[in-house]
Amino acid sequence: MIGKLARGLAGVARGKNVEVVGGRAVFEDGRSLRVQGDEPQTIRFKHAIVATGSRPAPLPGLELTSERILDSTAALELPRFPRACS
Repeated sequence: MIGKLARGLAGVARGKNVEVVGGRAVFEDGRSLRVQGDEPQTIRFKHAIVATGSRPAPLPGLELTSERILDSTAALELPRFPRACS
């Protein structure tokens, strides 16, 4: 599911002439960044959008001790999704 969403977002970006580059990056200055990965490169830009990913953060006072309470990672790992309520 995550892969399908990522491919969909990359397709939308390409459709709007946005270059999508994957890898670990470090800003060198206000107009360029160095991308490490399979093909290391330096990219110069006018505008940049940095998508960093995410990790679950616990809610204060709420422990994830029940099968009915899931963080975002656990929800995406479900073997099947529950039916929607109508």
